[in-house]
Amino acid sequence: MTRARITLAVLVLLTAAVATAETISVPTFNREFFNWANVHEATFPFPEQQLYSEVTCTIVIGCPRSPADCDPWDRLGWLRLKHEVSPGVFEDYELVRFITPYDITFDGGPQYCVWELDLTDYQFLLHDDVTLKMYIETWMGNDNGWEMTVDFHMTTGVPEREAFAIAQLYSGRNVRYGDPDQPVHENLTVVPVTIPDEATWAEAKIFATGHGFYNTDNAAEFSNKWQRLRVGTETAQHNLWRPDCEHNDCAPQLGTWQYDRAGWCPGDKAEPWTVDLSDWVTPGATHDMVLELQPYENWCRPNNQDCVDSGGCECAGHASYHIMGQVVFYRQLTTEVGDGRPQDAVLHLVGNHPNPFNPQTTVQYHVARAASVTINVFDAEGNLVRSVEREHGAPGLQSWTWQGRSDTGQIAPSGIYLYEVRTGAERVAGKMTLLK
Repeated sequence: MTRARITLAVLVLLTAAVATAETISVPTFNREFFNWANVHEATFPFPEQQLYSEVTCTIVIGCPRSPADCDPWDRLGWLRLKHEVSPGVFEDYELVRFITPYDITFDGGPQYCVWELDLTDYQFLLHDDVTLKMYIETWMGNDNGWEMTVDFHMTTGVPEREAFAIAQLYSGRNVRYGDPDQPVHENLTVVPVTIPDEATWAEAKIFATGHGFYNTDNAAEFSNKWQRLRVGTETAQHNLWRPDCEHNDCAPQLGTWQYDRAGWCPGDKAEPWTVDLSDWVTPGATHDMVLELQPYENWCRPNNQDCVDSGGCECAGHASYHIMGQVVFYRQLTTEVGDGRPQDAVLHLVGNHPNPFNPQTTVQYHVARAASVTINVFDAEGNLVRSVEREHGAPGLQSWTWQGRSDTGQIAPSGIYLYEVRTGAERVAGKMTLLK
């Protein structure tokens, strides 16, 4: 197939999907006022359960009406879903984590900020009456604070993968970091997780942000440390760090908003760390899972009698991480091949990391059996930039790294790019941003 035909096929596919899809908007919190660190809880009507090709959430954070003002400090915030897992027993699943802007109400500041989030993986929980809980760790106690508006947008259709169950790893843990009197392993304990029989894929989502500074290594807010997820004998590790705060859309702000931080930036959402567990778990089996943090001791903690390190310190307080973790399970969707016969889905898109990226990013996807795949990268106008053919002789997690160059070797300009992975009539797709 020529490049022009590939591009045309993608555009036709997207146009057909838009023409037949219906987007249902669900308003929830509307200019909800936060001026103290307490949880706001309310129940909202959602549509009856069905499949959606995409579920997104729009959050608007703004200042209270005049003469009040915003809370000028960057604070932890989150949105969680309260779900009844058995009669009278509830779990809170974190959907969104964010940090409020440092100060946005000066002359030239944006005055309010908007975040868009993809919550497609949680659609099986978003139906009928849904109880949501929202929180901002603000301590104003007066007319100042934040007004929060949260709307959901649910597009009918078939998702690229069907999430159908979830297991909680850690529920809202505030983990003290670097204190021998409270070792991390006593808080982040081993969690046995039973894999549903229907599960074809599994993905861990770890929400974690570092808090506190003027500690040893400026932990945990400004300290670049790793976290490790262990599943049986398998491990995945990454550094909890955001090096891109200066690219924040909620800008400009006052203060230190553009500085790199541990897992978050003021005025921005804090994306979860995701780990594909599909090759590590077995349907019907129980696996031990645990989150580990890089070994560290905070010599500046208040309960250290000496309270010094090599550079001296003022015992400002304890370093900590706010952690919430979950595992989402997916099952095979039934698709149709050209002659209308049903066929189990082969592809599962994990995503690309880093995103945004410069100069390269790695696309990960899972194949359920041996397959030939095509990976295409398009620019925002639909022009084909890069195309590769790959052969996979066995099922499993696969990776492909795009170096930010075209098929002819030219360096691609900054911008938004669409990528797709295809096998036969099946296609999964994602979006990535190249920053220079």
